[in-house]
Amino acid sequence: MNHELFAEGRLTPVGGAPVDVMVAGKQLGPMVLAEVRCTGHMGHYVGHHDVAVLVLRPANANIPA
Repeated sequence: MNHELFAEGRLTPVGGAPVDVMVAGKQLGPMVLAEVRCTGHMGHYVGHHDVAVLVLRPANANIPA
């Protein structure tokens, strides 16, 4: 399932301040950007990084990034 991302303002750096996240109309609450991964789109364009994957974790989670 793919979702388009709409961001208002600026995304904080990895490990920075929490941001409010909503996906498909569901409020997920404050999340922290844990990681940014670059990857090719569905295996095409091998060697090119044309898709950014944002890994977000709940702000109150005790999960290592």
